[in-house]
Amino acid sequence: MLETVIALFIGTLVLAAAVMLFSRAGEAEKVNELLEEVSQVRLVTAKLYRNSITSIPRNSGGASYEAMIARSRLLPGKWLTSTGIQSPYKQAIKVYLNAWNGAETIAIFGVPREACIKLGTLPISSSAEIVDFRIGSLDVFSGDGLPLAQVEQACQERNNYIAIDYRTL
Repeated sequence: MLETVIALFIGTLVLAAAVMLFSRAGEAEKVNELLEEVSQVRLVTAKLYRNSITSIPRNSGGASYEAMIARSRLLPGKWLTSTGIQSPYKQAIKVYLNAWNGAETIAIFGVPREACIKLGTLPISSSAEIVDFRIGSLDVFSGDGLPLAQVEQACQERNNYIAIDYRTL
């Protein structure tokens, strides 16, 4: 009887460890997919608006940029909704052209804490294309980035907002 209880206990521990590892692997996969998606959104934006980005008004009427990008069907269908672009977390991704000093901004909504921390600690200072990187109101792009403790403090449990400003292509 005691052996059975011990075996069940050990089996439960092994199962719990497997679930935790699978969960972390799934989160890492989503972060990688999000990075790929942001890169693709940027390339599609450049393709659609290459010669007109600096002349596009900040609040041009009509459809949003992400809706026009979605209608172009230049992104994989899993990233598209009927009204725009969604992240692997099923939250909105917005595109703002000529938003800040002629930069292109890609804003990601609803990012969970673990992904927020991973994104906030990426070595972005070596990228000549990134003008600014923000988590909520915290400006992460300062020199070699911020210490992990500051990024962890900025990232909430869920629904984080991340904005990346790029030089236009």
